[in-house]
Amino acid sequence: MPYNKSMVTNTKYKASLFSTLFSNPDILRELYCALEGVTLPPDIPVIINTLQDALFMGKLNVININQGCNEGIVKRCQTLKWYSAFVAKVREYEGEGMGLEKAIRQGIRYCIEHDILKEFLKEYGTEVVNMLYAEWDMEEALAVRYEEGREEERNYFLELMDQGLSIDEIKQRLEQKKLNRQFPKQ
Repeated sequence: MPYNKSMVTNTKYKASLFSTLFSNPDILRELYCALEGVTLPPDIPVIINTLQDALFMGKLNVININQGCNEGIVKRCQTLKWYSAFVAKVREYEGEGMGLEKAIRQGIRYCIEHDILKEFLKEYGTEVVNMLYAEWDMEEALAVRYEEGREEERNYFLELMDQGLSIDEIKQRLEQKKLNRQFPKQ
């Protein structure tokens, strides 16, 4: 098979996107339950251990999650279904002659408009495109996001102080903002 640069890039972007998407513990639990055909309560953690530069010998199950394949598993995990739909849409656009970057950008727009991974793509759309150009480092991305959050919190704190609020009022508003971020209204 001849070397195809876009195929290599495409594989990396899909793997990085998958890792980023399923790094959320609740979404990961949903995937685990779909794969194993079980139901786990939210208080049971699901942890994935990844191996790099390691030799692993044992049984390996490979599951094709392309659109139209293994529909039973995909139906049990809405996020997996959406991921599969997004990848299929990008492939469709590539098949129409778009370059990979344009196909991904168009796929993001399409999915947001059709409520497919909408919130994830609105928040991480730029990162999804950037996954084409560099090896995605989730830890680094989370560290940057954490620092951005701290900066935002610091600015909000200073804004509240400028309003003349008491320390107790400031604490209450910071806590409320934190809760709103963790549990956004649907």
